Amino acid sequence: MSGFFDLMAANAVSVRAPISGQTGVWVYNSKTLVSSAMKMSGVVVSGRNNSMTVLSKGKSYDTIVRASASMKVNAGGVANSTIVSAGGYLYVSSGGVVDVVSAGNASITILSGGTATNIAAANGGHLNITVAPDTYIQGTRAGSAFEMKNAMISGYTISNGGMHVSSGGTANETTVAYQCYLRVSNGGVANSTIVSSSGDMNVYSGGTALETEWRPGCGTLDVDIEGVATVKLSGVYFCGESRATIDNTSSAMYLSGFSDSHVWVFSGGTASDCAVE
Repeated sequence: MSGFFDLMAANAVSVRAPISGQTGVWVYNSKTLVSSAMKMSGVVVSGRNNSMTVLSKGKSYDTIVRASASMKVNAGGVANSTIVSAGGYLYVSSGGVVDVVSAGNASITILSGGTATNIAAANGGHLNITVAPDTYIQGTRAGSAFEMKNAMISGYTISNGGMHVSSGGTANETTVAYQCYLRVSNGGVANSTIVSSSGDMNVYSGGTALETEWRPGCGTLDVDIEGVATVKLSGVYFCGESRATIDNTSSAMYLSGFSDSHVWVFSGGTASDCAVE
């Protein structure tokens, strides 16, 4: 299996059959299991569709995930000292724990209930985080420190990737940069958000976004039925693809000096105190 993975420590014992009870660390060549053990150290996973999955009671140490390969840490799994190279993927599911993640231009996704600490993410990589109860995310993004704890994050800039604010979560003073996204689900709250040029923001049914500022560019702002948003649109222009979509209630909306912009209010929706110049 040269070129796929290297087992560099004695405790990474290669076996040909799955460990019973869906536990441990499993390494795959495409969909074929090639190695499993309760603990693995020094594994290098590389190549398209090749992957490592850390399941309940499994522990991985000093893992390197290279371009086109992926690593997933499930509930009860622990991954320490992980390096995700450019083009690699890391997923942390609910109940999964990852510590010391170094990532170049890679993709890291932490779902609700996951824990990821000491992240060092480069600006060019995709970092997708979830703001939710029982979730902890901490580290640096392009050298800037951030921390999501107690279901809250403040002052975070989504510079490449996205943020999902789920039920019970609150995001304060978030900036959504170029071609990034912010999604606010039922029970989630986003306060004082800035959506920059070509950024996207979705407020789903039951979600709340207050004091949102939408700046110029070809981005989208969508508010679903029973979603609530207060929005100020500011800047010089909007291109033809820009749109603000309102299915329920939006107050204090202001449009001024824009070209070819649109605000759509669907059946049952209300747009109050709006000025379009």
